[in-house]
Amino acid sequence: MSSMHPSRETIRRPVAWRRALPIILLALPLACGWGAREARAPRPEPTRAPQPTFTPTPLPATATPIPAQDPTLPTLAPVPTDTPVPPTDAPMPTSTPVPTDTPVPPSVTPVPPTATPIPPTPTPIPPTPTFTAVPAATATPAIRFALGSWWKENNCYDLGVYGLVFDAQDNPIKGITIEVVGDDDTFTDTSASNGGYDIHLGSLLDHPDDTTWYVQLKDNGQIVSEKLEWDTSHDCNDKDQIQVLHLEWKRKS
Repeated sequence: MSSMHPSRETIRRPVAWRRALPIILLALPLACGWGAREARAPRPEPTRAPQPTFTPTPLPATATPIPAQDPTLPTLAPVPTDTPVPPTDAPMPTSTPVPTDTPVPPSVTPVPPTATPIPPTPTPIPPTPTFTAVPAATATPAIRFALGSWWKENNCYDLGVYGLVFDAQDNPIKGITIEVVGDDDTFTDTSASNGGYDIHLGSLLDHPDDTTWYVQLKDNGQIVSEKLEWDTSHDCNDKDQIQVLHLEWKRKS
C-alpha cells in the first residue's frame, strides 16, 4: 500500500515554477510590443495678433444737452362745450273738442192710467182706554211692639234668630208672627205660650257671605213692629260678625 504522505518530488515542483514566474512576466511585454515609447517633441504654441487700442473721442463743446426725462407738457386749450340744439319737432296743435250730441227729448206721449184709484182704508178709531183703579195707599203700620233686650252670637255651623215676645207687663204673648226675610228666602215662626220663638236659617254655607237679613213682627197679617236689619258673615271667628241673633220684643201698651 502506498503511503498517504506526498513524496519529496511532489513538494519541490512548485518551488521551481515560482522561480520561473518573474522571467515570464518580463518577457511577456516584449513579445506584445510593450516597449518604451519614443519621446515626441512638444507642439509649438500659436502666436496671437496684437489687438488695436481704442481711444475715446471727446464730444464737441457745442453738443446739444439732452433734455430732462420729465419734460413739462404743454397746456391744452379747453375744448368748447357743445351748444344744445333746440328740438326741431314743433308741438302738435291741440285737437278741437268735438261737440256732444244734444239729447233728443222722448217723443212718446205718456198714457194716463185707466184704472180707477182705490180709496184709502179708513183708520179705525181706537177705543177709549179703560182706567184701572189704583188702590189706596197702604196705611202706615201701627207700631205696637218695640225691641227690648238683644244680643248676638258667633256660630260656625248655624244661622238663626230666636227670642221672646212680652206685653207691657212682661207677660209672654202667644200667637205673634215673627218674619225673617233674606236675599232669596223668607222664614217665619209664631210665638208659643211662653212667648218664645226659634227660627233656623240654615247652615253657615247655605247662604252667600255678607247676606243681608230683615226681621219684623206681624199680628193677624198686619205689621206691628219696626223692621230690623243685620248681615251675616262666613267669618265665624270675628266677634264683630253675627251668625245667631237673640231678640226680645215688648208691647208698648
